[in-house]
Amino acid sequence: MDQPAHSPSAPKAALGIIFTTVFMDLVGFGMIIPLLPLYGQKMGAGPWTLPLLASAYSLAQFFFAPIWGQVSDRHGRRGVMLVSLAGSTLSYAGFALATAWGSLPLLMATRFLQGAFAANISTAQAAIADVTPPERRASGMALIGMSFGIGFVLGPVLGGLSLKAWGELAPGIIAAAICGLNLTAAWFRLPESLSPELRRANRSQPWRAYDPLNLSGLKKALDHPYLWLLLAISFLQLSAFATMEQVFSLFFKGRFHLDVATAGQRTGWVLAYVGVIAGSFQGAFIRGKGTLVRRFGERRLLSAGLFLFATMLFLMPFGPSYASYFLILLPLALGRSLVDPTLSSLISQASSAADQGRTFGTFQGLNSLARVIGPALGLWLLTQDDRLPFLTAAGISVLVFGLSLWLIHRTQALKGVDAAGM
Repeated sequence: MDQPAHSPSAPKAALGIIFTTVFMDLVGFGMIIPLLPLYGQKMGAGPWTLPLLASAYSLAQFFFAPIWGQVSDRHGRRGVMLVSLAGSTLSYAGFALATAWGSLPLLMATRFLQGAFAANISTAQAAIADVTPPERRASGMALIGMSFGIGFVLGPVLGGLSLKAWGELAPGIIAAAICGLNLTAAWFRLPESLSPELRRANRSQPWRAYDPLNLSGLKKALDHPYLWLLLAISFLQLSAFATMEQVFSLFFKGRFHLDVATAGQRTGWVLAYVGVIAGSFQGAFIRGKGTLVRRFGERRLLSAGLFLFATMLFLMPFGPSYASYFLILLPLALGRSLVDPTLSSLISQASSAADQGRTFGTFQGLNSLARVIGPALGLWLLTQDDRLPFLTAAGISVLVFGLSLWLIHRTQALKGVDAAGM
């Protein structure tokens, strides 16, 4: 049943429910991610199958995220998010079964299934766009960044504790239980954010075939004056981040001569630190009354975040000690916390109200492709020189920083044209 929010307080209430829904799902997701390579190796995954296992989720999301975005534009956000949570619950239960049976093919299938149903992020972003005005869009989108930050702090900790306390089956079972509880709560509390008028208008349009490659969505983005540039910035900066992220624990292990357990533990603490900093910064400075956005604007904040990100990537391979990375990663965390909500806000503002789901489906689909390409590139570069993944990611980030400056120039020029034509 639709639960549209028409009262003045409804947008604020809807944002809180969306945050809770995404946060709980990401806790379950964060429990599984650090354990996946360990489980895969134990089940016999080799040099080729282990990267395939790691990329199965993102490959599925690349094909299915645009489809779910189009469905949400025609039929509403609530139903798509409920289906997404149901599919995630099944995939976590399948993960537990694969662990019990020691089945690598089933483990691979559950990861693909979870990626296929991973519609909650792009749909949640579209729902936030439905209930926030453009000037508050970055503040609303920061909720997604906060849920990522907190979820990726609590998830790995909970996964590690449950593994140690109750054995290998526990993380999958607990993740499935969390997602199932989330589904139940969302069924009763999650409102429909897309207005009946827009749903009717979208359904009245000629049918747009569900396109797993989203070529029509990409063509529409290319026809826009600058939406294509925003998507290119997003794709390239996430490719750079994924290149670094995938090899981080392996770099630690080799550079400081650590055993597997110690390298994994130290990587976990560093990533938890990044999550806390990024989530806190978004909550205090981006979401809190949108102060930075009002003062500097999304485009300048995006450029500032990309500059910090590129600078710190150049320093990453030269840290003299484990402790030094808590200092090196501080500006990197701040940079990421500026980039994510401002990009989402700008992409939302560049799209019409009727096309939010399709646009964010395209956005998340390209991001998923970046999470396939980046790790593969990073793992290959690591075999050549352990500094190369970071320096390559830094070089890509410098290019992206240049594109962000072009974005500022291009949008200012477009505003000048509009003003001259008035």
